[in-house]
Amino acid sequence: MKPMMTVVALAAAAVAGCTTRDDGPRTVRFTCDRGPALSVRFDAERATITPDGFDPITLPQARAASGFPYQSATHSLRGKGREVQWTIGRMAPITCQQAD
Repeated sequence: MKPMMTVVALAAAAVAGCTTRDDGPRTVRFTCDRGPALSVRFDAERATITPDGFDPITLPQARAASGFPYQSATHSLRGKGREVQWTIGRMAPITCQQAD
């Protein structure tokens, strides 16, 4: 195989292996160890958390070395994988798992 054809074949194989990522809004349900379940809508730079039976709360995204943090002066949602920690004021964090 000629060198140019090899480069083209390798490039085509690399592109074929790529998957597209949907960066649009996504809503995820979480069940919590105590308190109401959460419905969380993740957008590009914020998360809107709606605890069952309560009004929605929108939090801006914060910086983190890993995971996904969102926080305001009174609330925070931090997570990694299928688990999040939901904090309201000075209360102890509530652990929630993504519902299947």
